Amino acid sequence: MPFTHAGVVAAAPAEHHAVLMTLAQGGISRADLRAAARLRTAPQLEAPVGRVLSLGQRLSRRLLARLSPKDLQVLERWLDKMPRQVRQALEQESTGRD
Repeated sequence: MPFTHAGVVAAAPAEHHAVLMTLAQGGISRADLRAAARLRTAPQLEAPVGRVLSLGQRLSRRLLARLSPKDLQVLERWLDKMPRQVRQALEQESTGRD
């Protein structure tokens, strides 16, 4: 395992070392290993993530077409309240940039 990879593994909490070492030995890049370590040590936000994914799966053009003009305006105002970081992440995702 390269020394730089070992540093990433060592910096992570001990309970994640085994998984990160397996990834490192499998040839993962240092950047990808760092991302994996961040994901494993990030606070878990399962409830909000589940709600957002559920909402995203239920939205469709057909559903939006059934909304009244007033409801569409309310939806637009609601979207305008989206946090800047979320808006930027969505814009990057839709343009394929990372």
